[in-house]
Amino acid sequence: MRAIVVLGALALAACGSDDDTVTLGDTTFTSNEQAGTATISNAEGSITTADGAAAAKTQMPDYAPQYPGSTITTALTTRKDDRNRTNIVLTTKDGIDKVAAFYKDKFTAAGLTIASDMTTSEVSMISAEGNGKKASITAAPDEGQTSVVVSYSQ
Repeated sequence: MRAIVVLGALALAACGSDDDTVTLGDTTFTSNEQAGTATISNAEGSITTADGAAAAKTQMPDYAPQYPGSTITTALTTRKDDRNRTNIVLTTKDGIDKVAAFYKDKFTAAGLTIASDMTTSEVSMISAEGNGKKASITAAPDEGQTSVVVSYSQ
C-alpha cells in the first residue's frame, strides 16, 4: 500500500495541470494545485488535505471552533462509514494555558464531557465527547507561537 501512495504522490507531483487524477488499482489520487487540495480515495473512504488559503476556508463546528485570532495552516479530513474526522492545525500568539481554557469552555458549553485534561509547561491536551461528537486539542509552543491541533468528528 505504501508503494501505491508514493507512486500516486509522485505521479501527481509530476503533472502540471490544476486538477490531476491518477488511479492505481482501486485507489484514486486527485490533486488540485490551484485549490490547494489533494485527495486519496477508495471504496473504504477518503482522506483530503488542504494547505494555505484552502485550509483557511475550513468551517469548524461550534463545539470545536477556530481559536480567535489564529491562522489555520492545514486541514486534514478523513471520511469512512459516513463519519468525518477532521484535524486542523493552527497557530496563535497566545500561550497554551489560554488556548486550553478557551477550548475547555467551548467543549463544555456544547454539552461535551471532558474525558481527559493534561497541561504542563510544554503541552496541553484535552479531549471531550458527547451527543455523538468527539473533540480534542493539543497545544504546544512552536518557535515563538503556539501550534494547536484541533481534532473533531461527528
